[in-house]
Amino acid sequence: MPEVIISSDYDKTRLQRTQPHYILVIHQLYFNMNINYVAVPAGSVDEGAQFFQTILGYEPAGELELWLNIRCKIFTGRDDAPQLLLLPKDSPVKNKNLIILNTDSCLKDYYELTKRGLGFITPPSYRPGGLAAEFEDSLGNYYILLEQREYDEI
Repeated sequence: MPEVIISSDYDKTRLQRTQPHYILVIHQLYFNMNINYVAVPAGSVDEGAQFFQTILGYEPAGELELWLNIRCKIFTGRDDAPQLLLLPKDSPVKNKNLIILNTDSCLKDYYELTKRGLGFITPPSYRPGGLAAEFEDSLGNYYILLEQREYDEI
């Protein structure tokens, strides 16, 4: 009976046959991304803010400018929960789910995802909220890969 060896030393998942062993090579690529915001479209920012605060108990936590001159209000709840991001009606994302993936290296993740065949709507660009790139999945969901930055810090 051949021995089965599991390894993660190679860059592709494949089965190699070497006498008298089979070696299963598994590639595991982990991106250092997380979901920090859950985006909620709002026809009325004031009405959305009131709902987040009075009904859900979230507190205002500032603003994030994902697109030029379009400020999204941030609301925070529990420490371990994603923050809610209230999208104004003039945001470019209409009738789509928006997932914001925070990363510590937008350029690295952009490059790795592009190598995997992902086509981006916008390449990484500097915006008021940080370095960001946008893409869609095959289901029509909209993503922003965001390396959030405070440009006024030294």
